[in-house]
Amino acid sequence: MKMLEKGKIGNLELKNRIILAPMGYHMDNFGPQAHDYFVARAKGGAGLIIAPIGANAPIENPGMLAQFTEENLHEVKRLVHDVHAYGAKFGLQIIPGFGRVLPFGKKHNVPVCASPVPSFRDQNVICYALTIDEIKETVECFREKTILAKKAGVDAIEIHAYGGYLVDCFLSSLWNKRTDEYGGSLENRARFLFELIDVVQNECGKDYPLIVKFCPAHYMDGDGFRTIDEGLKIAKMLEKKGVHMLHVDAGCYERWYLCMPPIYWQEQTLQVRSAEQVKKVVSIPVAVDGKMGHPEKGEAVLQQEKADFLMIARGLLADPEMPNKLYERRADEIAPCIGCNEGCIARVMELKHLTCTVNPTAGRESTFVIKKAEQSKKVLIIGGGPGGLSAAIDAKQAGHAVELWEKTSRLGGLLIAAGRPYFKTEINDLVSYYRLQLCKLGIKVKLCTEATVESILAANPDVVILATGSDPLKPKNISGINGDNVVTAIDVLLDQATLGENLVIVGAGLVGCETALHLTPRGKKITLVEMQPTILPEKIFVQNKTMLTSLLNKDSNILIHTGAKLVRIEKDCVIIEKDRGTLSIPCDIVVLAMGLKAKNPLASQLSGRLPVISVGDCVIPRGILEAVYEAREAIISL
Repeated sequence: MKMLEKGKIGNLELKNRIILAPMGYHMDNFGPQAHDYFVARAKGGAGLIIAPIGANAPIENPGMLAQFTEENLHEVKRLVHDVHAYGAKFGLQIIPGFGRVLPFGKKHNVPVCASPVPSFRDQNVICYALTIDEIKETVECFREKTILAKKAGVDAIEIHAYGGYLVDCFLSSLWNKRTDEYGGSLENRARFLFELIDVVQNECGKDYPLIVKFCPAHYMDGDGFRTIDEGLKIAKMLEKKGVHMLHVDAGCYERWYLCMPPIYWQEQTLQVRSAEQVKKVVSIPVAVDGKMGHPEKGEAVLQQEKADFLMIARGLLADPEMPNKLYERRADEIAPCIGCNEGCIARVMELKHLTCTVNPTAGRESTFVIKKAEQSKKVLIIGGGPGGLSAAIDAKQAGHAVELWEKTSRLGGLLIAAGRPYFKTEINDLVSYYRLQLCKLGIKVKLCTEATVESILAANPDVVILATGSDPLKPKNISGINGDNVVTAIDVLLDQATLGENLVIVGAGLVGCETALHLTPRGKKITLVEMQPTILPEKIFVQNKTMLTSLLNKDSNILIHTGAKLVRIEKDCVIIEKDRGTLSIPCDIVVLAMGLKAKNPLASQLSGRLPVISVGDCVIPRGILEAVYEAREAIISL
């Protein structure tokens, strides 16, 4: 595989073309947790590890950024040493500032920018334009970090200049209206970035490996947003300036989901489109990010010569051993990133500890791991959804005797329905991964087996893990809800319902909206009815929500009624209450997507008779992350 071939960034040789992309992690700066997190990815086989740090202290609250100072220089030196011990190299991405995307500033109480333009989060708030002295102060803070990096033995530096953050604000005419030497022409707008480049070259030498991360195109309509033509000019300017590699991203906060494409993005990303164009006009290496953690997709990008290196963050969160598994021809054992964004960037943006939906060890490499149990126990797991499957794998790895019962004919639980839409194929990869792990670990599985108190007691387990999931919610007080023309979204997703052409989906939360988008390519016309004032009212990470909303808005076969209450269901229509009046909506079939309710009768029935632990939706219906995390907690507690 080309991704396993050696590569060079200037004079720095990497053992392969897999790079841990810099991503906020909100841990303990470079303390034990961060150390173990980065070293685990080096041990797993990545060629280069890049950690992000802030150089924005003079002007902004550092927020989620790690701070590198003389006080923790020893910790960074140790981290570099330990990364090197596994044949990997270590780099730092230095972030001069967030700019207009922060909700507030530090020195000036409002976000800072190149010019006094509206902030991203509140158009009524006008950013403070940095003075020349403040620009110089930021450059000097960047210099301090550069000097520290050299002292620590860091192998490469990446300058953070993308996505509508501070440096990109200076680069972009939309946010840079200055009339001094930092504004106007592209050359002037690039002056701030070039001064940062000068710092690295002056302090570390022109041969020191230097990477710049930037967006050649914002992929936004409107004057001032960068188009690929200007992006290619910037790429050529950076090469001429002596940069050794370009890290290509896409988008800005106005379409933030482009920067970290969620599960709904299935085709090659816009990062790849930009990288391909950049590669045609420069001779230095080009690295690209954007769902590169899928080995076949990443390899295709390299084979098609659209990029030279793969920047992977989420994929190496999900499975830090991904490179080693590729070397060992065990690609089928790679735990797949599902692009949910919930365990990683969503948590980091809330200033919470980074983790991963499919890998609860991520960020807790020394504290939340499976260790061999002192005494092997007979563990019976009821339910083959994500909680039950994770619990079975963890229990077996801990040395327990494990048996799993699933009442249906397939493992996966609600993951099977969740993976049916064409835009969520990674869910199917996760189900396949779980099934394979059960086979390789030799875990005994009984399908088509509905657990009862009697059958569980007869099995005589030491402990029972209940992962029985949830059922669709079906309110009893709505007239007609039990009619022959009413089905659930789960039935629809599993193709277990007969549908007409005109459908009303009751509930425009995540399940309802995804079901609507799943059906329109089949020629269905959908009316979504949501009681709340907006669609997707539940807590959904902003990137996922923005892209899903965009897909809904583009689909002409989906009509949406918000602030609408379902009154009753009739044979050929539904009656809703909206704007203090009633409205009849004709339809062939009514699809219920009104939420889920926990299904766990066995917990009370077994109470006092056997040790029982309940995990996942059978406790409270939530997501995959919570089910997997609780499964890990359950097994560690045994």
